[in-house]
Amino acid sequence: MANHPKTGTSYLIKQSLLLSLPRRRPVSFLLIGLLLSLFGCATAPKPSSVLASQVSQIEQALRQIEEAYRQKDEERLSFHLNRLSEQASFFKEQVSQDFTAFSDLKIKMNITRVNKTKEDISTMVYWEGEWRTETGSPPLRRASHALFVWSLDAWPKLLEIRGDAPWGIQSVGSLSNG
Repeated sequence: MANHPKTGTSYLIKQSLLLSLPRRRPVSFLLIGLLLSLFGCATAPKPSSVLASQVSQIEQALRQIEEAYRQKDEERLSFHLNRLSEQASFFKEQVSQDFTAFSDLKIKMNITRVNKTKEDISTMVYWEGEWRTETGSPPLRRASHALFVWSLDAWPKLLEIRGDAPWGIQSVGSLSNG
């Protein structure tokens, strides 16, 4: 007698495997969906739109500062400094010394933390850079972090840097060669 399609050995094995697998019920998906909607997912609180806009402007300012520094454009770099700041002339002097001492300058800055007060916005900035005295020479590499304090003007201006500034490199004694 021939094997019947529903009584053959291979059919019975497939059926037993299917029966041993847990059945997925739509109720469990609905329950999970309901729990997520009730309790929500764990996410970071969203910053206010004003703060988000200000941080976005500061990030743009950092990109423009990087580009102006790389191109040795003191005028564009000065645009981002608050002229009333006590450190403005010191910043300009350090940048000018870097422009004279190095033929090639590269810097990258990233905001790692933000704190807003009534008077200003402070951003913790991680920066890294390369400085070459002449084309083809091994670069001087340095990385650090500093607290950049920005004004709350329509366009943020740099008021102060606390910590290791990313310029004034030629005056720093402890440089590591790349």
